[in-house]
Amino acid sequence: MVTKIGFCVDIHDHFHALQTLLELNAMEHLVICGDMIWKKNLEQTNNFIKSLKKQVKLHTLPAKEPIGIVRMLEEEGVSFHGKVLKIGKWNIVGYGGETHTVYPDGFTITEDELRVNLPKLFNGLDMKKTILATHLPPKNTKIDFTSGREHVGSQAIREIIEKYQPLLHFCGHIHEAPGEEMIGKTKSINIGPMNHSHMRLIELNDEVRFLNVKKKDTKKQMKLF
Repeated sequence: MVTKIGFCVDIHDHFHALQTLLELNAMEHLVICGDMIWKKNLEQTNNFIKSLKKQVKLHTLPAKEPIGIVRMLEEEGVSFHGKVLKIGKWNIVGYGGETHTVYPDGFTITEDELRVNLPKLFNGLDMKKTILATHLPPKNTKIDFTSGREHVGSQAIREIIEKYQPLLHFCGHIHEAPGEEMIGKTKSINIGPMNHSHMRLIELNDEVRFLNVKKKDTKKQMKLF
């Protein structure tokens, strides 16, 4: 069965831009790799989540969101943090979180937690049919390099990718470093932020095929949410 999946990250309240991409690109599943909000409140975010659920099969990871948002994602049945999403022969392993947060009650993880918990999700999986989704990028790559010329990604995620070698890895967090880097046999991709309408669209069948993402100028679009 052929399945189309969109991957995006770092929405930061740009709900209208994501909605435009959904209208332009057909997909069955949408994976959001964290950072849904910046200033939007719980009610606004919940309304948008409910709208997305009517359009696609939605799967989200928390990043540094407040605990209220994290709980809402769980209650809506769309969070797959610490879970494995099965789509036919394929596995999508999800692990969200950041190591710091701007919110007093924000969701955080540690490098040690990643080293202990993330590998457990790979047990029994065929790595050639496995995609990893995180918020944080792997450390010391071109996709974790900030404008301040620092590598600020996760060493634990890099070590786990080096050891287990999933086919693909999608991440974000460093807005200025969208792109790709090979870590062994794994293609690790920083999708890029939604304020520039970044998205990756793949088609899963026996193999993975990357599809072109249709875009238009979202700056001129009416803000719907």
